[in-house]
Amino acid sequence: MHTTESSKKIRNLKTEAKKFEKMARIARQAAPIVAGAETEAQTLEKDAQYDLAMAQGLKAQARLEDLSLWVMEKTYPGRKGTTTNQYWMASWREGKTVHNVHLGSCRKVSAEEARAKAHELKAQAMDLPVSNS
Repeated sequence: MHTTESSKKIRNLKTEAKKFEKMARIARQAAPIVAGAETEAQTLEKDAQYDLAMAQGLKAQARLEDLSLWVMEKTYPGRKGTTTNQYWMASWREGKTVHNVHLGSCRKVSAEEARAKAHELKAQAMDLPVSNS
């Protein structure tokens, strides 16, 4: 998977969860000596579980964001010379298969519109609800 904003958030959440789990382990070891350490350990464990659940929830979003938008140039021979047209294309992987999707002419469709259309098409392919963000 390529690096996306959601994948960065997932990585940060997992790192935080590991820190919380480590602090909870330390608090549990200190529980016989320090009063209130057991409740602190439980709170830290809940925080770690919450972060891991948030990371799990962002997995689908990260997969949706992981697509490549690129320009395909197609050259046509003509009587007055060759004509080159440019088209927006999107590519993403589903298992071992790479899907290439035509999104429209670069003259008629802006990069933002092409990216939005690609996200919609990938969401449909993944059976996710389409969001307008």
